[in-house]
Amino acid sequence: MSTALAVPPPFPLEAVNPHRGRRLPWPQLLLWSVTLTLATALVMVYRGPREPSLGMSVNERDGQLVIAWKPATNVTLQILDGPWSTSLNIPPQLSGLTYARRTSDVSVLLVAGPDQKLARFVSREAGTPAELSDQMRALSDQARSARFETESGLWRITQLQSTANKIVGELPSAEIPSAKAPAKVAPRKRPVMSWWR
Repeated sequence: MSTALAVPPPFPLEAVNPHRGRRLPWPQLLLWSVTLTLATALVMVYRGPREPSLGMSVNERDGQLVIAWKPATNVTLQILDGPWSTSLNIPPQLSGLTYARRTSDVSVLLVAGPDQKLARFVSREAGTPAELSDQMRALSDQARSARFETESGLWRITQLQSTANKIVGELPSAEIPSAKAPAKVAPRKRPVMSWWR
């Protein structure tokens, strides 16, 4: 004959899960949802937006810029080189070009569909003394030319005013009954600017 022993459990079953059958109060649900939303937002900010996969690089070699990118269809390249601007439509077969820069500050914008990539090149070198001398000479020539054009224009205006005064003075007063002859303008003397020479 076998006898079975009935051993009671060491603790009551209700003590295993005291929250069984209860729902979480709404403030805790709100707190959990806000925490989850903030965690998701932080992950997205940490990852950042997806960078376009154009892979553009701009390097200098022997005074020229070597611009390279990953091949794509319908690529437009815009180059801003000081006051000069260049825009090129690039066929899909090309993935790079060499650009002879004119200034020390060049911006390059590569547009491929909705993706864009901007690069800027700034040269740290000031140029050789010969280049600086050539630039000064060119600026001096431009200033001399602008001064000559201004003085020529003033001389021409003086001549036209003198001719107009003569014509008005020669008209009989019967043709222009109420018109008074304008005062004659003395021709302007050309100023002497010895510092330009």
